[in-house]
Formats: sequence, C-alpha cells, structure tokens
Amino acid sequence: MIAFLFKRKNNKIDELHREYGFFNNFFFSIKAMYKYKKQLICFQILLGICITVQKYLYSIEFKIIIDSLTLNNFFSNTLLKILLLLLITISISLFQSYINEEKKWGYVYVRYKLLKQRNEKAMTMDYENLENPSVLDCYSRSFFACCNNLNGIEGMFHCIEDCITSLFVVLAGFFIINSLNIGISFLLLLLAFISFLIVAKLNKYTKKSVWDPLIPWKRKMEYIQQIITDFNTAKEIRLYNLKDWLFSKIKSINSRKIQAQRLNSKLLIISHLVSSFLWIFANILIYYWLVKLVKAKQITIGNFSLYLTSSSVFYTYTVNLFSALNRLMQESYKQNDFRTYLDFDGQKNNSVLEVPKGINYEFEFRNVSFKYPNTN
Repeated sequence: MIAFLFKRKNNKIDELHREYGFFNNFFFSIKAMYKYKKQLICFQILLGICITVQKYLYSIEFKIIIDSLTLNNFFSNTLLKILLLLLITISISLFQSYINEEKKWGYVYVRYKLLKQRNEKAMTMDYENLENPSVLDCYSRSFFACCNNLNGIEGMFHCIEDCITSLFVVLAGFFIINSLNIGISFLLLLLAFISFLIVAKLNKYTKKSVWDPLIPWKRKMEYIQQIITDFNTAKEIRLYNLKDWLFSKIKSINSRKIQAQRLNSKLLIISHLVSSFLWIFANILIYYWLVKLVKAKQITIGNFSLYLTSSSVFYTYTVNLFSALNRLMQESYKQNDFRTYLDFDGQKNNSVLEVPKGINYEFEFRNVSFKYPNTN
C-alpha cells in the first residue's frame, strides 16, 4: 500500500505495465486541470466549503427549533433565526448549482485535451508495433481511462472533488464532536479507516485478477462482431456453414468474461457487507453515547439533536472520504494504463533515408516514318 502511494515504478522488463504511484497520478491530474482549466481547482474548493456549511446548518436549525420548544425561548426570535438560516441555505444551493454546471463541462474539456495526446500518439507510432499484441492491449487499456465521464482521467477529477468536499465536512465535524468527546471522533475515524483498508485491498485484487485479463477478450469480440455483421463474410458463412462454429467461438470467449463478472460480484458483496456492518456498529455507538449523556443531564435535548446529526454526518462523510480515496486509487490504476501508453517509446523514426540516385537515360527518335495527319 505504501509503495503504491509514494513510489513511482517504471518496470524496465515490461514497459507496457508501469506504475506511477497514487500521489504521482494525483498531481498529474491537478497539473492537467491547472494547465487547461485553472478555475476548476477554485470550483472544487468552493464546492467543498458550500457543502460543509450546508450540511451543518441543518443540525443548527434542528437545535434552534428544539431549544425553542424545550427551553421556552421566544418564538419570534427563533423564527427569525430559522428564516435567516434558510436564506443562507437557499443562496448556497443556487451558487452550488452554478459551480456544478461550470465544472461539469470543464472536466470534459480537460479530458478531451488529454485524449488528443493519446490520439496523436497513435498516429505517430511505428507501424511495426501494431502487430504486437502487448501494444494493442496497452492501447485498449488506455482507452478505458478516457472513454467516458466516470472512469480514468475524468474519474480522477470527480474523485478529487469528492475528497476535497468530504475532507472539509470531516474537519468541521471533528471540531464539533471534539467539543464534547475527542475519543468518539477518533473511534469513528478508526472504523471508517478499517472499512477503507478492506475495500482498497479488494479493488486492487479486482483490477489485477478480474479486469486486466479481460483486455484480449474485448479485441476478440470486436473481431468476431465484425465477421458476423459484415456483408463481405456473409457468403462464406453460408457457403461453408460456419454459423455453429462462430456461435461456439462466441460462447467460448464469453465464458471467460462471465467467470470474471461472477468473481467481481462476490467481491462486491463482501465489500458491501463489511461496510454495512461497520456503519451499523458506528450508529449504535453514537446513539448509546448520546443517550447516556442525556440521562446524565450533561447535554440538553437540543444539543442531543446537534451532536446526533453532526456525528452521523461526520461518520458518513468520513466513510465517503475513504471511499473517494478508494475510487481515486482505482482510477489511478486506469491512469497508469493511460500514462504508460503515452510514455511508451514506440514513436516512428522520423529520420529520412536518402533515395539512391538512378541512372539517367536519354531518348532519341531516328527515321520515324509515322506522323499524325496535319502535322509536320
């Protein structure tokens, strides 16, 4: 895990399977956003602040209402405070909508800039590499890092955004809970971190043992699909009765993917079961701790509501933070594939060979008797 986070590893034996390290890929994404769309970084920070304020404003609103009912506070003052908080919440929501719309197209713009580099690499590569299955597999893996809005390059952008947002919420919740009991906050952090380690291990195993071996499957299926849908091969398929043979080949090729998907489903079930068990345990712990404080009259009902919602938000976003880190690591593996392809030394040799000088000939016509009509 530590080696993956910090170490940049260039495999000299197989330059088509390089590992750049989590932080190296993280800063690669940050530099790409800064280079092509600088405002994206500001949008991510502002979004994190907006969501943090929005989440804990609800806790404060509930506390004000409950204190008004239990402590006989003036209703007019309570109503004024609630209206002010609602106005702040609505303003933040409108500003957040604007940021979400702007950053969405910004992510796409940066991804297409990096996709352009991949296409330029493909068009300048030496043709002899196109006969190498390992190079073709590397090219296919790099495609999954830039093919949509959720995986690889743009997936890293979204995960970085989730990490920043969750970090701000967690820090705010940590200070709120520490005002009452510092031990509970560290215990909740520990439970979330245990869930993170288990899911991270499963993600790494899934990438290496499930999805990477399926890269040749994609190329084979594309070839089979081309054969069975192309009119040029339809005559041969009917003439030599190749229908059953092609069907058996498709079935044989797909059996490998079905096995991989079944294994991936089992791993996902294990991951969700572990996360759900830890979440239930954390909620039981929060309720037990707060109910005990209320019975001992150390906190009011209003503070009970404040710490209950704050603790729930704190644990939920701590899990989200570690989940975002898990997804960030998962997308980092895909970004390894993308950067490996860009760094592959397969460029075409642009040096020009001199064309050998040929022999100069001169043609001379003698004693030509034929001529076209009306010519000399």
